[in-house]
Amino acid sequence: MQYQKVFILEKEWILLIILNIYLLSACTSLSIPLPKSGKRVALVLGNAAYEQADKTLESPVNDAQDVANLLTDLGFDHVILETNFKTEDQDDLLKAFRRVISPGDIALVYYSGHGFQYQGNNFFVPVDADQSRVAEMSFKSLSLSQIANEVEYKKPALKIFILDACRSYLDTSQGQSKPSLPIGLSDEVELLGRSFIAHATSPGSTAADILGQRNSLFTKHMLENIQKYPVRISALFDIISEEVRREKNDQRPWSGKNSNPKFFFKKPEFRIPIPVI
Repeated sequence: MQYQKVFILEKEWILLIILNIYLLSACTSLSIPLPKSGKRVALVLGNAAYEQADKTLESPVNDAQDVANLLTDLGFDHVILETNFKTEDQDDLLKAFRRVISPGDIALVYYSGHGFQYQGNNFFVPVDADQSRVAEMSFKSLSLSQIANEVEYKKPALKIFILDACRSYLDTSQGQSKPSLPIGLSDEVELLGRSFIAHATSPGSTAADILGQRNSLFTKHMLENIQKYPVRISALFDIISEEVRREKNDQRPWSGKNSNPKFFFKKPEFRIPIPVI
């Protein structure tokens, strides 16, 4: 009978509406990584022209420029780019970055260049650092914990640190005192408050530039996959790590977090099909 057909159609439509509402609410909860008021701000650093290194690095300036351009294209509200910074520039860089951070923001720091660990802390090496004495070099270099403390003062919702920094041929052989540095960078994630941190290679290991390439291996895959996969940051860096490992088996990028950040570089787009009757 006609009324039975109408009733069946109405039941199907009710079920479809309920399903669509469920899917929409689920997708919406997945696709909102930040509070509506939060900005995305970044400090992007790349050092290559070291005055006392055996040889300068090839890719860090390109790495930093390409990362800054990508973040700008992805809609970051403020991107501060600095390349080949010296010891005297470091305080001004931190002040400039702190000025653009507000409570509830996402604050990202990217560094490409020479880095080292000393007494459990990670350091970014300015191009004019005296590499002959490790204690002096650590005093004059920019520490990750120093950056984290400066940023945390502004109460961001999340801090993101991406370190393409454990190059293997930092020259520490000059001078009367030859320092003995642990290999690579350390795992500082437990020291950094609500944070996500990614290393170009696992803590205690080194990563090398690929000569003749525009970008380092790690940053090359990061740039490619950020644009390709609109997934949470932890899943994204798992993909990046696997891509790097496939190309260079002895370099294994590492990431860690002490929260479960719902952060996306690119917001996923969900489309719910509407049936045509």
